[in-house]
Amino acid sequence: MLTGIGERNVRGENNYLIVDESNLKLIIETSKADVENVLKRFLKDNDISVVLITQDASERFVKSMITGRDEIYPIILEIPSKEKDYEAHKDLVMQRAHRLLYGS
Repeated sequence: MLTGIGERNVRGENNYLIVDESNLKLIIETSKADVENVLKRFLKDNDISVVLITQDASERFVKSMITGRDEIYPIILEIPSKEKDYEAHKDLVMQRAHRLLYGS
């Protein structure tokens, strides 16, 4: 899930995206292009300073976009999901912290 505080702007755009809620029996699954487009929009929006994305959604859809970023803001945090266990070694924040503390 990419999320904000659940706001809709004057253009009708949400500051959140629910990704692939197959447990809700939705007919349409979220595509990679949908997630990439929303993430690009979030990264350009000056009102957004933190993007939360589940580790699973990051791995499936936008990991390459996230790892290729040099910008500090908005911060992208990978969080655990209910469906999959959290894997610290895949978390980009943990990887960067490890490099800063212990070198490569």
